[in-house]
Amino acid sequence: MLLTENANNLEMVLNSLKDRISENPLYNALNFSLLEILQESDLEFLDRVIFLPRVQALIILTMLYERMNKCENLIERDTILDDLNILSDILDKAKKIAEEELKSQINLLINQLNLLNIHYNKIRNKIDYIRNHI
Repeated sequence: MLLTENANNLEMVLNSLKDRISENPLYNALNFSLLEILQESDLEFLDRVIFLPRVQALIILTMLYERMNKCENLIERDTILDDLNILSDILDKAKKIAEEELKSQINLLINQLNLLNIHYNKIRNKIDYIRNHI
């Protein structure tokens, strides 16, 4: 639940940044291609929630950096720097979400392995019991 909530918050912030640079045709083309690839992929929903914002953030980062290099107006440059800082925060949060999800998946696998081990031992004990009583 927390993971999905964090991902939704990231998506909201990312969308506000996207609105600022969406007039750039290159961004729109890259983003459209990315969405097409993701829709055709076998990624689970959670993987898409984590993966998509990170890739979009990298696309936005490239666009903002390009705009900043061409920019001569200091006020606009400051705005772009603010956007870059927001983007940096988004990437950090996306990384934390991915790490939390990975830890969660590892713990789930460990628990499943422990359950399998318990069942294996029970079956093994039954086999040994039957062997000893034949």
